[in-house]
Amino acid sequence: MSVRQALITYGGAMLGATVLTTSLVRAGGETPRSSNSEWAAASKEYMRFQQMNPIGLQSRYSPAPTDREAPKRERCGRPVPLSQRSADRGISTTDSQSGNADGARRLRSAARPLQRDKMRRTGLAHASRRLRLQERRGPGARSATQRLQSTDARFYRASAAFSSQASFPDDLGTTYLVGDQRLAHAKGPTSLTLYERTIDEHFRAAVEARPDKQAAVVCDGADHVDARHSYASLDAKVDDLARGLLRLGVERGDRVGVWMPNNEAWLLTQLATARIGAILVCINPNYRLRELTHALNLVELSVLIMNPHVSRSNYIEMLHTLVPSLRKRTQSTCRDPIQSDKVPHLRHVVLAEADGSDGEDTFIRFEDLLEKDGAAPAPTGQGLLQPDDPINIQFTSGTTGAPKGALLSSRNIVNNGNFVGACIRLTPDDIINVPVPLYHCFGVVMGNLASISHGASVVYPARVFSASKTLSVVESERCTALYGVPTMFSAMLAYQREAKHDVSTLRTGIMAGSNCPREMMRRVVAELNMTDTCIGYGQTESSPVSFMSRIVDDEDHRCETVGRITPHVEAKVVDEDGETLPVGVPGELYVRGYHIFKGYMNAPEQTKATLTDDGWLRTGDLVDLDRDGYLRVDGRLKDVIIRGGENIAPRECEELILELPGVLTVAVVGVPDEVFGEQVCAVVVPNMDTSEGKALDGDAVRDFVRAELSHQKVPKFVLFRDSFDEFMTVTGKLRKFQVRDWATKETFAQKEAAAKAA
Repeated sequence: MSVRQALITYGGAMLGATVLTTSLVRAGGETPRSSNSEWAAASKEYMRFQQMNPIGLQSRYSPAPTDREAPKRERCGRPVPLSQRSADRGISTTDSQSGNADGARRLRSAARPLQRDKMRRTGLAHASRRLRLQERRGPGARSATQRLQSTDARFYRASAAFSSQASFPDDLGTTYLVGDQRLAHAKGPTSLTLYERTIDEHFRAAVEARPDKQAAVVCDGADHVDARHSYASLDAKVDDLARGLLRLGVERGDRVGVWMPNNEAWLLTQLATARIGAILVCINPNYRLRELTHALNLVELSVLIMNPHVSRSNYIEMLHTLVPSLRKRTQSTCRDPIQSDKVPHLRHVVLAEADGSDGEDTFIRFEDLLEKDGAAPAPTGQGLLQPDDPINIQFTSGTTGAPKGALLSSRNIVNNGNFVGACIRLTPDDIINVPVPLYHCFGVVMGNLASISHGASVVYPARVFSASKTLSVVESERCTALYGVPTMFSAMLAYQREAKHDVSTLRTGIMAGSNCPREMMRRVVAELNMTDTCIGYGQTESSPVSFMSRIVDDEDHRCETVGRITPHVEAKVVDEDGETLPVGVPGELYVRGYHIFKGYMNAPEQTKATLTDDGWLRTGDLVDLDRDGYLRVDGRLKDVIIRGGENIAPRECEELILELPGVLTVAVVGVPDEVFGEQVCAVVVPNMDTSEGKALDGDAVRDFVRAELSHQKVPKFVLFRDSFDEFMTVTGKLRKFQVRDWATKETFAQKEAAAKAA
């Protein structure tokens, strides 16, 4: 069987050819059998994707090293011998013996069992693609480079008039290693346009370019469309709200908070505050009274715009509890400035989407702010901002403690939205389904601003996430892109298997928030038709995206890495002393560029701890960068388990346990130990819909890990839970410090019980 035939036979099960090529080498050319029969039906779609992107031109894959054999990587990263890894990294094993402290530190870093060597894998994938192309090409055929460049040129001519990014594709796939090519220090392309615009200037440019094109659709399922706007009609309504806010006394620099689910008022407020120069404050709809009070006081909020209620949270009652004097107000007195010792800066509360709830008359109606008033001041009169002025406050997700308010400028988020849209090749013909919450950067930047940047249309399928409403709106609105975190996609995939909505118009989307399991990526491509799904990585403080996969990346790079650096961004991987590490060696990620936030609101000490004097953002993430510029995130530095003085990365153990049949998800944390300092604890959520999940026990988990990893990584404790729901942020991130606290209590109880029994 030829390589080409084998690829066609098995191509439906893999976007990349890595596993295939390895199997062919081991089996002497025999086609491996797929372990999942459902992927056979998806083979044609995968092969179509492979034919459209024959070698992943923009991936810039490097072949395996020819001067030495690349280290063999056994399943789940079993450690490579120290001497071999040291030689592969160009580090002398005599450094530590000669007393060279720097060399010894680098040697210790290189010896960490976290190390993954991806070069052999990417080299095999590259060779496989090259063989396939040689067999497919006929005499006189254009090269893969020429074909892809031609496709890119045609694709981008349609949007060049507005975005001026006709040359974007060639630059988008380039990662530049800085200086010494052996060091993990990279820069994204800088030839692409970096806008020096405010949000309002950016939006007005889109309105001028395409006034009659659809800009936004607000739904609550396919059967209920609340609003539909062209760019021109959206602009007019934004102008009305901007005038209404000015009548209310809002001035440039004032903080205006949005405490709502996804709706029309949210989008209007984002653009209207930008028009008058007020700072939009995004407040989590799930906040309870204590969290809300903290947020309002931290940013010194002057105006709050909210819904009567969201799900089971009664916002009206919460505000009445916070400010009891509001209960006595009427529609004739509700515009009087609020005076409260608990929230001293709050002046007005505006109610959107009134539905007859008790207490509504004690607040200003959102609709009243939209009333046209010829005497109102022109909204552009106070909106003369600079691109670097603060325009948005995003609260951190709180995975490491109390949320902090990150100050972001127009320059930060306008450009980040633009580059994110370019990575998934948005055009004016695209319709983006955004079920993720707007209060987070994922929705407000990667959704709203990316859409505006490329003249596309944004669709909110529901006020809060619903798998059924999201997929029904994909069908009714003919959406071409879909956003979500892995937990959302898991729910949509489960629903789609029964509902069978027409999702044939989908082609791309973004998955972010946490790692994408390989099986989920395959199902998203096969069952949701999202062949161009990309992975994004970043944090609130970086607007949010710093690294992102490209649509030409193979399955390995989409699932095992978070892609490559984005335009106008610089990144490096450093050790505990801030020294840049060699390529492939794990360390902390530092990033800097246009997208770095201006600091935390009213928190100078926390800002100083996060930003270096020369502008680097300390991400706190443990990563490694390969020589092709792909970034792998191994976890948070604070998540690293230190057992007997040895660092253990939880992700390595987690990835292995996820391969055990019956495991739905897992979190590996460190718990206190009198002898070793910390012990490894695996908290497992079994899949109770399977027989394996029902039969799963701690011994099975330990035995499975013991067969693959060194003894110190085998969990001493294995705990089981029904779910991680109480530990999750609404953006899909797991608060590991809460899992660790829970596991510490559980293991302590086990130790006490064992001591009593003895």
